Amino acid sequence: MATERSGELPDLGEHATWLRRLVRDGAMAEDAVQDTWVAFPRRPSSAGDSPRPWLATVLRNFVHQRRRAAINEATKVARAAADAEKTSPPLPTP
Repeated sequence: MATERSGELPDLGEHATWLRRLVRDGAMAEDAVQDTWVAFPRRPSSAGDSPRPWLATVLRNFVHQRRRAAINEATKVARAAADAEKTSPPLPTP
């Protein structure tokens, strides 16, 4: 069961630096850290006293989701380009 922990949110800024270092990609780090902050109030009360292990796990999951989404998008684009190439009529030669 999730517990509201909004009182702890101001303290999360202390964790931002090491969380960003885990990602090693500036733009992705910012987005993933922000997603982690949004998820923090839904943190299970059984997650323990220290938020650090939970934050690291959630951050890694967000990064993996973003990377999978980027790979899936690139695959779709490549397939669409290949399909378009197969179905396009040949260009006339001068």
